[in-house]
Amino acid sequence: MRVHFFKGIVRGETGRELVVHWASTGSGIVSLLEGAADTERNLNIEQVVDVERVATVDLPGLDEEMRETVIRGILLGGYLERPGVRDREDAALFAMLNEALQKLENQPED
Repeated sequence: MRVHFFKGIVRGETGRELVVHWASTGSGIVSLLEGAADTERNLNIEQVVDVERVATVDLPGLDEEMRETVIRGILLGGYLERPGVRDREDAALFAMLNEALQKLENQPED
């Protein structure tokens, strides 16, 4: 399944403009609003302005729960804002994987 990641601007409840990143999947939209601690599924896409596609990731063979885990990891990890990710297929996924491998390498052995 191909997942498309986007970035846009929404007006918050206080009237302040906030950045929002989201993933569009076959099962809906998963979003992360600037300043939020976790992702949500209630983004009203019609309220988003200045929309731009950031990246696409191909996630074949994963069940819905695993796809959701990867999508949340990409959104919460800030991978869409990293250099070299924009307009490059699977770059966000590779950045996340690379960071996870580095963390594993730096863990002390028991």
